[in-house]
Amino acid sequence: MQPQPGFAVFGGEAGTVTVDGSAGAVQTTGMQFASSGYVLTGDTLTLVADADHPAPVEVRVGDGSAASNGYVSTISNVIAGTDGLRKTGAGTLVLSGTNIYSGGTTIEAGTLALSGAGSIGPGSLQIDAGVFDISGIGALDMTIHNLSGSGGTVQLGTKALTIVQDQDGSYGGILSGTGTFIKTGATFSYDGDGSGFTGTTSVAGGTLLIGSDDVHSGARLGGNLDVTNGAVLGGHGTVGSGAGSVVTVQSGGTLAPGASIGTLTVDGDLVFNAGASLQVEVDPASSSSDLVHVTGAATIGGGSVAHIGVDGGYKPSSTYTILTADGGVSGQFDSVTSDFAFLDPFLAYDGDDVNLTLNRNNVAFTDFAQTFNQKSTAGVLETLGSLSALYQAVVVLANDDETVRQIFDQLSGDGYPSANGVLVEDSQHVAEAVNARIRSAFGTVAASDAPVIAYGEVPQGGSKSNEAIHGMLLPATTDRAAAWATAFGSWRDNDGDGNAAPISSSTGGFLTGIDSAFGDNWRAGVIAGFSHSSFNVDDRASSGDSQNWHLGLYGGGQWGAFGLRAGAAYTWHDISMGRHVAFAGLDNSLSADYDAATAQAFAEIAYDLKAGQFGFEPFAGLSYVTLHTDGFSETGGAAALTASSTNTDVTFTTLGLRASSNFDLGGTTVTARGTLAWRHAFGDVTPISTFAFAGSDTFAIAGAPIARNAALIEAGIDVALSPYAKLGFAYQGQFASAMKQNGFDANLMVKF
Repeated sequence: MQPQPGFAVFGGEAGTVTVDGSAGAVQTTGMQFASSGYVLTGDTLTLVADADHPAPVEVRVGDGSAASNGYVSTISNVIAGTDGLRKTGAGTLVLSGTNIYSGGTTIEAGTLALSGAGSIGPGSLQIDAGVFDISGIGALDMTIHNLSGSGGTVQLGTKALTIVQDQDGSYGGILSGTGTFIKTGATFSYDGDGSGFTGTTSVAGGTLLIGSDDVHSGARLGGNLDVTNGAVLGGHGTVGSGAGSVVTVQSGGTLAPGASIGTLTVDGDLVFNAGASLQVEVDPASSSSDLVHVTGAATIGGGSVAHIGVDGGYKPSSTYTILTADGGVSGQFDSVTSDFAFLDPFLAYDGDDVNLTLNRNNVAFTDFAQTFNQKSTAGVLETLGSLSALYQAVVVLANDDETVRQIFDQLSGDGYPSANGVLVEDSQHVAEAVNARIRSAFGTVAASDAPVIAYGEVPQGGSKSNEAIHGMLLPATTDRAAAWATAFGSWRDNDGDGNAAPISSSTGGFLTGIDSAFGDNWRAGVIAGFSHSSFNVDDRASSGDSQNWHLGLYGGGQWGAFGLRAGAAYTWHDISMGRHVAFAGLDNSLSADYDAATAQAFAEIAYDLKAGQFGFEPFAGLSYVTLHTDGFSETGGAAALTASSTNTDVTFTTLGLRASSNFDLGGTTVTARGTLAWRHAFGDVTPISTFAFAGSDTFAIAGAPIARNAALIEAGIDVALSPYAKLGFAYQGQFASAMKQNGFDANLMVKF
């Protein structure tokens, strides 16, 4: 062969073909041996794929005839390249060189045999049909990487084959021979028929599954098998060839039947050496478990440990058979351990069986709790009976401090009292709107001068139709009966306190009122409106919203620089909440709809100070808010809560300073206004809800606290666009150590 890349066909009378690389590397895009007996020798041959001959590069032995089943061709020189090798054709390809090609080896038909020092490249081996035969290699052992495929045969003869799994993989073909099969690396699933293999298998690293799932429970690997230190044997199939076969789990090795719940059959004897482990799972929905079925005798050496994992969840106080031996069980496990926080495992032996029982230990649920809510929730869970689905889900939790605490937090329902805190704080929107209207009515410092709709006599001397229309929109300070409206919105983040989770909320709505002057210094009216509040407690997978209807009375007076404003309001809340509680053994989507109501009374005194173009108003405010929440019951699963009705009473005091100034900007009148204040809250600043699970005692849960001390900031600007139009913007902020609230409004006032 000369350096002429192309697909080579060898036909006619067979003989020896020498690869001559003296004029350069010899490449081929593939080969077909259409006659039997060809031998390639000489210099390195490089396999190269192209558009017409894609990788892996095909090497075919045979011409499609029945006679070609017996064709044999040999490549004894070194094969190189990066595009892999694909064996096709019914005949046999013998590789006797020390090959260095990469890209993997695929067997689709016929036989790929290794002879002498022969090898395949260092890549993976995939067998979908045909035979991979190492029985003729000169060395005693061979190593390949990443065995995979759905069929075919691996023929060891008396040789040793080591499989290094660089990644999880599986093989579903036949394994035969009397040699040694060694498995290392990642998880390898053998799903084929290895009943004809009578040698020894060594699980020297990683996990070997005989039958990866129930579908492959017919998988079988004959002969003897050793599980070495750090390795795992599992699966749903059968290991061993009957009498005389022994499966030995050495010190540090693990036998883990199933792959999920399943039975591994040992057709022969089973021996646990000192330091070996048996690891099982059980089904929480039944009395079934992982099981090792031994057709011969099982011998348990001293120092062996049975370990019970929590992957599947468990039913406490149930008995599970985890090992049965037709020829009897001798010896005992020295100890049994588990990953459970609240259950201890016990083993019992009855001659042929090893049985497992899980019993409640003396570790209290509250031993894991740290916060008030965790302790309260954990304590009441103990009052549930052992037949409770919720109790059964909690009692089988893994022994992991953080996980257990997170589950107690999930179950606590702290989103409900936190939402109550949001509704209490949202009540300030009504009080702020009323105070702003009274200030506007008397034209005090930093008051908005948005026009109002007023009714009265048509001014003298004008067109009744036009003057009536113009007279409908009047300054906020009109002494007529006036109607007004405002829209509001805010966004709040409460970081919680390490007990209750953070809650974010938003509120938007509108308020409208009608008021009239009484005497020379008084004004009073009524207010009504609607708003929508939403809240999210992401750490608890909880969210909700509230539809709010507002109604109230207000009034105020101004005597020179001194002002008084006051009001009372009532709000009806229609609330919907939902949350998702999910952990091993429980998955509930819970929801509740319920009603609540807020009543509040508020008052403010202030004093106007003028200094040229600037105005200042120190003020002091007092408000009392009481929120009543009706009782309700969640629906959606065992973790559902029943809540008692609750009252949350909070008093707010506010001290602050308002300021405003008018100035001319390019012929346009601009009013800048701002507020800086300190708000203090006392009373039920940590909202509390009282809950019960089905069949439990009641318990109290605290929500995210209302800030005891907060800074209030407002900054606004009004711009006169024309004698008949004014555009206004305002920002309102509230800031505390663990809470921040931002609100914005914009309004365009037009007089027609």
